[in-house]
Amino acid sequence: MIFSARSHMRQDLFRTKSLDAILADADEPEHQMKRALGPIELIAMGIGAIVGAGIFAVIGSAAAGGAHHDGAGPALVISILITAIVTISVLTVALTCSDGVRRSEDGEDLKAVFTTEPSQPPA
Repeated sequence: MIFSARSHMRQDLFRTKSLDAILADADEPEHQMKRALGPIELIAMGIGAIVGAGIFAVIGSAAAGGAHHDGAGPALVISILITAIVTISVLTVALTCSDGVRRSEDGEDLKAVFTTEPSQPPA
């Protein structure tokens, strides 16, 4: 029984679909891809890719050194690990704080803040 399950799993793993079946499925409306990214998201992704490439270039230059400075070597790895730990810690604190602030769905709590008259100072 175990051997039949393994052979069945192996058949599922290496099964193929003909090109005609793939093209026929692609023409069906429920298999059509829908646009999910607008111009703002695409611009943000492009900026993120450029910044990411710049970070990799700076790290490479810091590790290897250049014409006017020595490379950092293993200290760079330690610096990146410290940065990662601090970043994760800050994100954890920020997300935990944002979870502590709850607002009602209809905004009643905000209406109470904006519509209450200030209390009179004691005489």
